[in-house]
Amino acid sequence: MLNTIIKHFESAVGWPYKSPGTNDERGIDCSGLFVYALSKINKKIYHGSNRIARKYCNSLEPINNNVQLGDVLFKSRPSGSKLSPQYKKGGKYYNEQLPWDFYHIGLVTRLKPLRIVHATPPAVKADNSLKGWSHRARLNLDSGVCPTCGKEW
Repeated sequence: MLNTIIKHFESAVGWPYKSPGTNDERGIDCSGLFVYALSKINKKIYHGSNRIARKYCNSLEPINNNVQLGDVLFKSRPSGSKLSPQYKKGGKYYNEQLPWDFYHIGLVTRLKPLRIVHATPPAVKADNSLKGWSHRARLNLDSGVCPTCGKEW
């Protein structure tokens, strides 16, 4: 399954960035890339890097040069006014252990050399540095259960 997801991420390199996009070669944003790739393996995932971090990921932790193939990487900032109320205290997806605004998301598609595929203006691209990426996690694809709320997806 992971190799198929990676293949779909790699196939999108060069597609134009557009937010919100159509989640295909006409335009795609960072979380739309996950929506697109997972739809190809018949998994439905909701848009938004904050929602993906909180609802669809396991073992979210700071990066310590410990990335693995298939890791979901996030760029984050301390939560503040830009964070949607649904992720703040009292919100539907609030998690006191995740106080950050996860504003960007990508996928590790290769380790040696490092390759991180993500959608950012002007197009989907691949980076070879962890600079700017703050957290890593694994998608919870096998169980189909949200690690935060315990509901199936």
